[in-house]
Amino acid sequence: MSHVLLFLGALLLIATLGIHTAIISGNRVKKPRYTRKPSLMLLPWLCGLILPIFAWTQLTNIPWGWLLLLNFVLVFFGSPILAYLIILIGRRKRKKMSRKLVTTLALGIVFLVIGSILHG
Repeated sequence: MSHVLLFLGALLLIATLGIHTAIISGNRVKKPRYTRKPSLMLLPWLCGLILPIFAWTQLTNIPWGWLLLLNFVLVFFGSPILAYLIILIGRRKRKKMSRKLVTTLALGIVFLVIGSILHG
């Protein structure tokens, strides 16, 4: 059970970065409020690139340096696919993309914490 939660948490955190890039790359005139502050713009990047490494280190015996490199490749190819699937589930409603971002971020962190507690 802990392995499933850790894996889902890592995927949701990577999807957070994918949704963030979909929000930023859109041609919308009005973007969410969090895009106006650079400190809040770093949050999806940290969640997509750094936090999944904690899950991957608990799931595998690979050193964290190699996992960081593997995570960069996974994020580069996987985050647009995961974001597209999550956006597709919501029927492409652009207005609610920031809610999807917050939902995937919160669920990813909750799954990561619960999976780490159960694994430990």
